[in-house]
Amino acid sequence: MRMLLPLLVLSCLFLSSCEKAHISPPLTITMRGSLVRGGVLQLINRSRDMLECQVYVKPPNDKRSNTYRFVIESGEMREVGYWELDGWYIDPGETAYVSVSDYLLPIEVHYGEDGRYHVQ
Repeated sequence: MRMLLPLLVLSCLFLSSCEKAHISPPLTITMRGSLVRGGVLQLINRSRDMLECQVYVKPPNDKRSNTYRFVIESGEMREVGYWELDGWYIDPGETAYVSVSDYLLPIEVHYGEDGRYHVQ
């Protein structure tokens, strides 16, 4: 019985201090055309907190990919394109996955063959 009470107290403290993982990142994502080729992602942080982000771009039937990691401050807008992806163009047919630390689901941005993008 003596061991049960401290174990119960520690368990309650641990569970009450755990924050639930957020599901969807508080980002607004748009895309504009690049001056050179392809598209440029525009990410706006809608939260009050700084966000640690990662953009992963991959063509549909290719083994190559590229990743860009960055921090975006509250209210800040960040563009991700050719320069940030070390010479990788975001071309029609490719999908960019935007993931944020402490959030479960990434945001998918599909750049269609018709030149339109779709955020899901």
